[in-house]
Amino acid sequence: SNSFYTAPQVTLFSEIDMTEVVNVRQQLLPIIEQQEGVRVSYNEIIMKATAFSLRNNPAINVSLENNQEIVYHNDVNLAFAVAVDAGLVVPVLRNVDQKGLGALTKEAKTIAKKARDNMLTPDEMQASTFTISNLGMFAVDGFTPIINQPNAAILGVGRIQEKPVIVDGEVKVRSMMSLSLSFDHRIIDGAPAAQFLTDLKNVLENPYKLMV
Repeated sequence: SNSFYTAPQVTLFSEIDMTEVVNVRQQLLPIIEQQEGVRVSYNEIIMKATAFSLRNNPAINVSLENNQEIVYHNDVNLAFAVAVDAGLVVPVLRNVDQKGLGALTKEAKTIAKKARDNMLTPDEMQASTFTISNLGMFAVDGFTPIINQPNAAILGVGRIQEKPVIVDGEVKVRSMMSLSLSFDHRIIDGAPAAQFLTDLKNVLENPYKLMV
């Protein structure tokens, strides 16, 4: 309630062609499962792409401290929403931009299980710089998530659906997904927010950029 009533929240939407991510995940599934013992999901790929884009858009990786000071974070620490019996918790993965996809997948699965088992420590829910809320496992196309303060922005992730799309003048079936970026307009302007979302769309539609 405090976040909703104190932050002038603006939400931007973008539709992402996830076809290449679907193909990349299919190729990486057996490799990461053999190395780490876990199956990579779209969630971890989106996290990695988000961290990559935040590193290139530092104006989004910020917080408002004491309602007066803008803090620019050197680390990219992602909180992600996990549904539990008592409601919702947001464990934090630290320095996501510095982790390989295999290590990130294992860490995300481990901390999500701890969240569902009610075993998170206070330290594992602190120091986030950005939050992701993924409802892609449900029949949800898009939504407007509430900012997880003191973060200045949160990314909402909808489901992936096959849709007919015009590509180079031809109708093709592509795997499409909706993203929504809600941000605190007191400290993030519309243009930087739009640039971040555009960069994230570009990375997800060209996931080989994560390997550079």
